[in-house]
Amino acid sequence: MLNVPNRNFVLDHGIDTTAMRPPQGLSDREAGVLRCLAWGFSSKETGDVLGISRRTVECHRASVLRKLQARNGPDAVRIALATGIALDAPDTDIAPQGGED
Repeated sequence: MLNVPNRNFVLDHGIDTTAMRPPQGLSDREAGVLRCLAWGFSSKETGDVLGISRRTVECHRASVLRKLQARNGPDAVRIALATGIALDAPDTDIAPQGGED
């Protein structure tokens, strides 16, 4: 799992959060997929968290990459970290296993 500071850490240390919002053009579902990707969830785990199929997750992931003009998953994660979308963990009790997608 990524070791990302939580929102309280960011606010307590005076980090400017005005730019920390989901990238424009992403739907709420795509933002959820991006958040799960940034936290290391596989497609199956992401589907379990969001209540959608693995195939739907993969379609949303492809859409996220296209909309963000990201070359690959790690590039999308970099953008998620830069925009602050990855600061909060997905709302789930499921811990990412880091298995195959």
